[in-house]
Amino acid sequence: METAAGLITAQWPDLAGPPLQELTAGWDNYVFRVGGEWVFRFPRRSAWAGLLQTEAAVLPMLAQHLSV
Repeated sequence: METAAGLITAQWPDLAGPPLQELTAGWDNYVFRVGGEWVFRFPRRSAWAGLLQTEAAVLPMLAQHLSV
């Protein structure tokens, strides 16, 4: 959890204060909630990091077709 907190606050220093809560540790990812508002997901294995990069590239293209 300390690694996740360090990674999050390194990029978003304003999130250093709110509490960090581990939501789940699934097969592929760790998921944390910060301050009850933000959710961060980290890959459990280096092989999954590439899949998250692909997901991050595809999601903006899908967003224009979704109402969420």
